[in-house]
Amino acid sequence: MVELIPLLMAAFFTVAAVFLFGGFRIQFVFAEETLRKTLKINLPFCRIAWAAFAVDSVLLLIGSAFEMQYPDKSFGGFGGFFWVLFLFALLAVAASAYFLIDGGVGTVRQYLRAGLRTFPYFAFFYTLLLFGFILPFVPFAVRFVMVFLACAAAGLYVAVRLFGAGPLRFLTRPAVFMGEKEYTVVFSTSVPTVACLEYMHDGQHYVLWDSENRIKNVGRIHSVRVPHAHLENNSYTVRARRSVEALPYGGMLGKKEIRFTVDEFSSLCEYEVKLLALSDWHGSRLRWTSLPSSCSALLLMGDMDESIDCEYDFIYNLLSPCSEILHGRRPAVFVRGNHDLRGFRLNELYRRFGIEQFNYRFSLGEVHFTVIDGGEDKADEHFEYAGYLDNFRSNEQTLEWLERQPMQHGMCIALTHMPTIFPDATHREKAWETLHSKGIRLLIAGHTHKTEYIPAAEARFVPINTFVTGAAAGEQPTYSVVTISGSMVELKTFDFSTHKELFSKELILYTD
Repeated sequence: MVELIPLLMAAFFTVAAVFLFGGFRIQFVFAEETLRKTLKINLPFCRIAWAAFAVDSVLLLIGSAFEMQYPDKSFGGFGGFFWVLFLFALLAVAASAYFLIDGGVGTVRQYLRAGLRTFPYFAFFYTLLLFGFILPFVPFAVRFVMVFLACAAAGLYVAVRLFGAGPLRFLTRPAVFMGEKEYTVVFSTSVPTVACLEYMHDGQHYVLWDSENRIKNVGRIHSVRVPHAHLENNSYTVRARRSVEALPYGGMLGKKEIRFTVDEFSSLCEYEVKLLALSDWHGSRLRWTSLPSSCSALLLMGDMDESIDCEYDFIYNLLSPCSEILHGRRPAVFVRGNHDLRGFRLNELYRRFGIEQFNYRFSLGEVHFTVIDGGEDKADEHFEYAGYLDNFRSNEQTLEWLERQPMQHGMCIALTHMPTIFPDATHREKAWETLHSKGIRLLIAGHTHKTEYIPAAEARFVPINTFVTGAAAGEQPTYSVVTISGSMVELKTFDFSTHKELFSKELILYTD
């Protein structure tokens, strides 16, 4: 006779493996590509295994119910068949262990986020199985606890999802992002809210709501655009109220309002331009408050996380460093990296964050900057993208935009994520030729996860003086400081924890 405890354990581990595979599917592409090349068969191997584990878990749960009701029948008379299911359960555990080991600790958060997309559906399905087959045959006390926990979990889910339950506070205080003609003030709250930006300019009182098409946006991330002149050398306040329930008629807003005031914002640079640069932190949880805040601007050089799957990726990986380093008093410059093109609902999240332009120009003092969106580092046909990427056409549009920009004089610097700018040679050559014609003499980039300076004469990436900033993801965390005074440029990189200088270079850039 098949014992009940091993049967239930096998069912539990297989159900857990099905949940885990809900997250592992972001890594299926690498395993399946290897199997397809090895076996020369074009099949979704991992998804077939996922479906098989799901079927196995259902049969094991039903088998447990039979074992409880008919202990003398040995799994309803199919004891041998149970051992096949048990071996499948072991295979599910082994496959889960493989994905965990192969992906490493750094990808666990990605697995969890991807798994959460399917979790409610599988949880509902397995709850029905549990209540329908297992619950009738367990003691009353166990049934009471299981039903109570299920109801408590459902009530908590409804309270949080529908009514924004929880303490009302700012998750991140304001961060001011640079644009060509406007600043975008972005902040986040712990629960869904409606929010606004308030300030005085030329004797007039402004209250700018985070809204679209005359409707206030409800969410945790809020963004408001402000003309440069309105915010320069000015104070401002952000305000937010809880959205209890948004309905077409009536609805309810919370009575409590939270607010935060920034005493003065400025991007003016009198004597020199000092830039603090971060690159490739890939979701690392770093102590941003330890970095120096006495800079003209913060350069975020791309790859804030492995992928951007939800609004919290923006909050903790982009808003947190900005608000904790700059405190809303100086501008931040966002340069999109190749990993910043990966994630669920990414276009929607960028819109909610208030980002519409990835190619733009701005100036700090007498220094002129051109931000170039280089996109992905592989061809659109690469198996990682599964046909979802349209990078090649975007690169063409970036080059067209760059060619339309007027010639600039003086100190001109380009910012991009990849030191090669684009992955393919044709776009790359056209880009550096155009940059030269626009007066660019220094390129600041990231992507390679190391710090180095390459003079134009060496042209290892592009024939432009190139400074590649260091990385923070899974390696020695670093940050870089670029100081510009006249034609003199000083490049330095420091250890994130000890602030020990790791790299230093001074150069004179002869400009037009």
